[in-house]
Amino acid sequence: MPKSPAPSAASPRKPSLRAQYEADTIRLKAVLDTIQDATISINADGIIKWANNATEAVFGWRPDELKGKNIALLISGVESATHNEYIRRYLITGDSRIVGKRRQVTALHRDGLAIIIELSVTETQIDGEPIFVAVARDLTSALKQRSELAVIAGEIEAVLNVSPSGIALFSQDGRLRHVNKVFMDLMDCHQIPEGCSVDILDQRAAELATQKGSCQPVAQLLPAGNDILIFEAPRHLVLRRSVKSLPGGGIVIFLQDITETYDVDRMKTEFLSSAAHELRTPMASIHGFSELMLKREYNAEARREMVETIHRQSSAMVNLVNELLDLARIEARAGKDFRIRPCDLSVLLASVSAEFEAQRSILVDVAPDVPKVWADADKLRLVIVNLLSNAVKYSPAGGPVEVRVHLGTQNYVEILVEDRGIGMTADQIEHIFDRFYRVDPNSTVTGSGLGMALVKEIIDIHQGVVSVTPRPGGGLRVRVSLLTVAEESVIRMAEDKIIDNSEK
Repeated sequence: MPKSPAPSAASPRKPSLRAQYEADTIRLKAVLDTIQDATISINADGIIKWANNATEAVFGWRPDELKGKNIALLISGVESATHNEYIRRYLITGDSRIVGKRRQVTALHRDGLAIIIELSVTETQIDGEPIFVAVARDLTSALKQRSELAVIAGEIEAVLNVSPSGIALFSQDGRLRHVNKVFMDLMDCHQIPEGCSVDILDQRAAELATQKGSCQPVAQLLPAGNDILIFEAPRHLVLRRSVKSLPGGGIVIFLQDITETYDVDRMKTEFLSSAAHELRTPMASIHGFSELMLKREYNAEARREMVETIHRQSSAMVNLVNELLDLARIEARAGKDFRIRPCDLSVLLASVSAEFEAQRSILVDVAPDVPKVWADADKLRLVIVNLLSNAVKYSPAGGPVEVRVHLGTQNYVEILVEDRGIGMTADQIEHIFDRFYRVDPNSTVTGSGLGMALVKEIIDIHQGVVSVTPRPGGGLRVRVSLLTVAEESVIRMAEDKIIDNSEK
């Protein structure tokens, strides 16, 4: 009988099914242990059969400690008692509240603290038995960070909204991400839609710009530049616009309201120009006539006329310089050198009107019930002198100049100075308190154009009011209102610390 051939020593032995299953299980476990999410398998009774290493990081339990325990151990609150009921109901009815879904639930850490997890549960079958695999991701830290970021974002938005500058932020694709209320107010927009492009703001700026075509697009200012926008409608506004590219992409636009600074600088320039012009005219006459007298011989009459011209022009220059110094001093001191005391207007007006007797008769009418007012008598005298001087100068026909004083409302005394002169138009009255403003610069009537500016500055410091209106029948009416010596007036003046308490 022939013998069967002996098995070759080189032939590999085929692994058994169990060995292959165990090897696959080891590989699968190794893979699952690299996952950072907790992965747990449970049976139909909710008993934990297996868990990966990440379970300890999420729940604080080692996998070997959880094996054989009910999954309810890891569920917090009401769902701890009902979790197994969910599984049984699913197996009977197919109605799932947890299987095949992803949701946020409150879980329980080993140390007793509640944690927020994202839970996903799937079902599989092994040997006909249902097995459920739960994957849990700890959201506690992420939600905390999200909450902190929301707080920070809210704080940043609050800071942007209280900023005195307008701020608009655009994303990398050029779409609006944030704009504060100041920005919308400065651009006269009730609402700027989120997500709009920079072109929308370019169009709006071009619409408001005083000079058409003077507003350049934002793109031309990148990566970092600024320009000046001047709007006149719906209101006078001067804005410094700064544009900057952000490191991570995107654009931020700042709008700063510099209207006041811009206008003050412009007024300073105009003031210096006007002052130089006003001083140059008398200086030219003084220089010219004095030079003629030095180089030529004139008879006594001609020399006297020249000396009179020099004296007249030098007097005009001295008056101009004095008014400039008075105005500058009053503005710089802001009333700190004023000696505010009770002042009797009837005495003051009688004294001032007497100075004008040689030029014009001044009719003064002071009501008998007029109380004293709070005033610096010397500064108020300067106000009255300026008003009467203007009334006399601009009444060439020689009409009367009247001064009437009566008690007004709310503890104010009103001083009315009226003339029957050439008067002024509404447009001219609008500029009457501007420095160096003269109704007719070519007029033979002399003046610096500073008198009414000085009047307003003094009355403002007295917390009074000065206004100019046309007088019915021709001429002008200037109304000055001053606080009376009353308790409320004392309080108001004392709060600004301009009352001289040495004499009441």
